[in-house]
Amino acid sequence: MKKLNNGYIYVASLTPLYYELAILSAQSLKDLHPQSHVTLFTHDKFVDNRAEQLFDNIVTNIPIHRRAKMWCMARTPYDQTFYNDCDSIIVHPDISKVFDNLDDKIYMTKNLVYTVSRKELEYIDKDRTIFPFFHGAVAWYKKSDINIEFIDTWWRSYVKQLYSPWPHGDWAFDIWRGFDMFTLWSMLNGFYPEYKKFKDRVVEGNRRFNCVLPEGKQSENVRSPVVYQIPRDTYANFDYWPKVAERIQNAPTFHDEHYNSEDSIEFN
Repeated sequence: MKKLNNGYIYVASLTPLYYELAILSAQSLKDLHPQSHVTLFTHDKFVDNRAEQLFDNIVTNIPIHRRAKMWCMARTPYDQTFYNDCDSIIVHPDISKVFDNLDDKIYMTKNLVYTVSRKELEYIDKDRTIFPFFHGAVAWYKKSDINIEFIDTWWRSYVKQLYSPWPHGDWAFDIWRGFDMFTLWSMLNGFYPEYKKFKDRVVEGNRRFNCVLPEGKQSENVRSPVVYQIPRDTYANFDYWPKVAERIQNAPTFHDEHYNSEDSIEFN
């Protein structure tokens, strides 16, 4: 039997902040899992020798977009992929076991109310009855036709959601327009006929692979976390952050353009 090609991907799009965070997170991954094969999706003008030495593969000419991650996830070079948000750190060598017993589903972890920064985003609806179950900070999956179709549809539907009039104002806050979590919920809730085939595509994965800093102090007690998602303001407390902040200040930048369709999105 052919050995499956396993790998980890990071997406650093739009701003050099994500590029710097991707390097920090990927270094923590390599420290604990030196044999890992890691791909960075980013923009050509961000790439320097640090990334060239750290990553096994670098893909450029990606969308200049706040949620390019879904476009990149659908174009993974691996048979089995672990996508990880850049603002994270790997803290346990069991990251090497994330693909153990992986089946044909897409694995994500549940959203947590106490990690949400705004009250309007705690629930999908204004009446606070519909909870957005899945959070897309991490995802691990096989490169099957249906999984890639799901992720690519997630991307295309999000673009349409972002640049179209908000049709849900009578029951959902307009702020949800900018969040791919709403798109994800729409595709999985079974309410919309166009997404019927995707209803059970995402399942809940092991929480160890997507923890947050308050974990264990509030409602979730996770033993031996593997991946921590780091609130961005927390980085300012790290000793190395002043040097990172200086690099960000001097780095080339892109503007977050308000594209009016997928066809108008620029690539670099």
